[in-house]
Formats: sequence, structure tokens, C-alpha cells
Amino acid sequence: MLWKPRASRRNRRTRTGLTAAWAVGLLCFAAAVEAQDGLVRGLVTDPFGNGITEVALSVLGPDSQAVRSTSGDDGEFAFDSLAPGVYLLRAAHPGFVAEQRRIELEAGDELSL
Repeated sequence: MLWKPRASRRNRRTRTGLTAAWAVGLLCFAAAVEAQDGLVRGLVTDPFGNGITEVALSVLGPDSQAVRSTSGDDGEFAFDSLAPGVYLLRAAHPGFVAEQRRIELEAGDELSL
């Protein structure tokens, strides 16, 4: 470790204040960036209302890139950090009819299906 001379009390306060201001500014920036993305979540159920596990899900976005996932043990799924735009949500599972739904996300939307 290198030895550094002690900063004066005034310099330490200024440096601490700048560090705190920088950290608050960084948090505000991160919140603003996150607020622009959308979230889609839902529950895949059978005709009796029971959650279906391991349903193959995908969202095809405006950039023609597919994001894939599977439903959890209770049938729940979520796609986060989706840019605003129009998406095609697809769900498929052996023994069930595959479905697809068109969804539109705006900045900061949280859609529950």
C-alpha cells in the first residue's frame, strides 16, 4: 500500500459530497434507463385453471429477434427488459393447442396476461 498524505478536512468533505452526488446521479440515470424498458408477465393455465409447467414461450420483437423462456412450476412466466414496440408472444406445449398473441409495449409498460 502506498502512503498518501491526509487530505484536509475541507477536501475530505468536498470529495465525499462529490462522491455522494455522483452516486445519486448514477442511480437516477439507471432508473431512467430501466423505465424505458417494458415487462410482460403472465400465467399459462389449462381449461381448469391449473398452471402448466414447462410451456415453451417466445416473444418475437420489432428487430425480428426471438427471446425464449419456459413457464415455471406454477405456470408463471416473465419477459423483462423489452424495448418498446409490437411483439408476437407464442406459447406451445405437447398436448395443448399452441397460441400466439400480439402485444404492444410502450416505454415503462408492465403487461400482465
